[in-house]
Amino acid sequence: MTGRTASEAVICEGFRRARKYRPVSMCIIGAAATEAASRLYASVGFTQKTDVHLWKKTL
Repeated sequence: MTGRTASEAVICEGFRRARKYRPVSMCIIGAAATEAASRLYASVGFTQKTDVHLWKKTL
């Protein structure tokens, strides 16, 4: 885990595993809206933050 936090290592492992599917981009659904989370996401290369509003109806 040289130089990485455990959280960064987990996210980067996800990137590594996803590469075989050749994704164009990746997003985190339900990402925490905290300053610490924003620093974590930026530290592993995420560059955009967009607020998403989800409408749901339980049937």
